[in-house]
Amino acid sequence: MLKKFVIAGAIGILLAGCGAEDAIVRTGKILDKPYEIIVNFDGITRTAAAELADLAEKNLEGRYKQTAFNSDFMEKLNEKRTAEASADFEQVASLAETVRRATDGAYDYRLGAVRELWNLYNRKPTPPEPSDLTNVLADAQALTFEAKDGKATLSGIGKIDFGLLAAGSAVDYAAGELMGGGVIKGRVSLGRVSRSWGGSSESKNLWEFVLPPLPGDSIYKILTPPEGAIAIVHPSMNGFEFNDQIHARMIDPLTGSPSDSVIVSVGWAEDAAVAGAYAEAFFVMGRRNVFNWIEDHQPAGAYLIYTNQADGMILGETDSRLAGCVTDSLPIVR
Repeated sequence: MLKKFVIAGAIGILLAGCGAEDAIVRTGKILDKPYEIIVNFDGITRTAAAELADLAEKNLEGRYKQTAFNSDFMEKLNEKRTAEASADFEQVASLAETVRRATDGAYDYRLGAVRELWNLYNRKPTPPEPSDLTNVLADAQALTFEAKDGKATLSGIGKIDFGLLAAGSAVDYAAGELMGGGVIKGRVSLGRVSRSWGGSSESKNLWEFVLPPLPGDSIYKILTPPEGAIAIVHPSMNGFEFNDQIHARMIDPLTGSPSDSVIVSVGWAEDAAVAGAYAEAFFVMGRRNVFNWIEDHQPAGAYLIYTNQADGMILGETDSRLAGCVTDSLPIVR
């Protein structure tokens, strides 16, 4: 693993072929997460596009404020252990459990209390006492969660945190409203999750990062795929130092400690919620396991940056689905 590296933040997100003259753009923040909604009005009027963009903005906020860890609803559920649940929330909960099982627990939404123990939700995470970590992790692994018939219930000790799946769910909800309203080309992004449709191979940059201390600095760009969703996990500006390494705020469900199997993970899926969960799972799985897993779980895609243990080189590796979405100066394995 790198002893130290810094990654620049996300740059502006633009939809290929959509300038200011042929698209409506909405931007802002929801619970400190930046969002962008781009609605191209091919086939619809500017007025209709604006109305749909406003509706999508409202739905994006409404869904995320129901599923984000720091939302009032989730804080109530984690504290009171039960809450009334909408049909939409039940779908999110069901998907989270489905992905947890499909990834053999590499994605695990039951780690909220473990992340709190590490102080990951605050600016300066701190390593917990080993005995405390052992106990809290055991509680998390024993936690059961159910959402059905209008009620969400937690049994056991611990808290749930859907992570990037929550942001992706909100993105899917907003994107679904736009597509249902006749928008044939657009993009919805929230935090590190983005979903696009109707695009071309000439996609604009979604993320651009710099990784020193490599000679000359290595710059790599993740381009928005014309269809589907991507999500990314990386140290970014909120990475933290632990054991002389800079880590993303991603906990390994098996150890309860920060995962260091890769430096950066990008997940692709048809839906943004799944892509978000995949990005988290891939960060924990490690390089070999990720690409073997993808072969058996299509449609899925990944791009990883990792340290080659044999010679210490920083390498990038992608499957065929994301091969055209990566441009960088790193040695790339495809």
